Amino acid sequence: MSKIPCPHCGSLVDAAPPPPPSPRFLVDEESLVDALVVDSEGYICGRVHGARYEEDEVYIDVYKYVEQRFTGPDYERLKAELLKTLPWRPWRPRSERELEERVRRELRLPPTAPITERELCEYAKLKGLPIPTKVYEHRDRKVVYSLSLKQVETIGVSGLGACVLLKEPIEATRLNIQPSSKVPFKSTEQVKGKLTIDAAGRILGRAQKVLLGETLILRVDLEDYVVRKVPDVDLLLSRYYSELRDSGSRRPYVNVEQLVEWARREGVEVPYREERRLEKVGELDVRWSDIRKIGDVILLSRRLEELRQPKP
Repeated sequence: MSKIPCPHCGSLVDAAPPPPPSPRFLVDEESLVDALVVDSEGYICGRVHGARYEEDEVYIDVYKYVEQRFTGPDYERLKAELLKTLPWRPWRPRSERELEERVRRELRLPPTAPITERELCEYAKLKGLPIPTKVYEHRDRKVVYSLSLKQVETIGVSGLGACVLLKEPIEATRLNIQPSSKVPFKSTEQVKGKLTIDAAGRILGRAQKVLLGETLILRVDLEDYVVRKVPDVDLLLSRYYSELRDSGSRRPYVNVEQLVEWARREGVEVPYREERRLEKVGELDVRWSDIRKIGDVILLSRRLEELRQPKP
């Protein structure tokens, strides 16, 4: 251990080693899954699919939902067209069961063979009928980025979930958006509803409005999930109708307030259940100079604790 002179007496004393630096972020793997991933310009890259470990590096795979459209057989219309080919009898309407029996007979299938969409198409081709088509839309999860932990600036966790902030403008580059050094003034219409994230990567809530004064102010609705006890309507309604059935009364429509009032009037214990709701828990006024970037989300340049401290 090295020696340094004492500032009071001049004698050499042991120098204590400096404490190790605090990590920029610490988060468990479970919290990381489905975390929002935002680049340095405030543009959303996607959400975390999971962490991937290699010999000397850890990667975060980021996914997006990709809309896919493709054309395929319209089986409902096909079935309707095939039903029209059956003989019409005034005393017995055409039925799907009759159609299936005919398909088995024409395709020489066993009597108990299931008739699927494939058999319907084969039967239509056998009869020379066109197969109607329709456009199908499908959302598919696709990994779009594989990011090293070295590319991560910080990871924050709040009641609204986890957020990964990146050091680089990855998504902005993909969108051909040039990084800007200054945050331009924007109206309430341009920012309202955008997620707002502090410098620690914590999702605070959503932008509410822009206030005009000596300096522009962004008012943010702070949000969190709050557990509330609410009347268990299904259980209470069951008890209410049971009472009516025993008394022989009809079943009128009642709302929640009427149900609770009936229960209290009749001395029936009101059952409650817990419900998790996203609620506004406060407001935060942010000076425009404390806004770091505005993209898909709003990135702040300071932590929530610092933003709450009044400026001199």
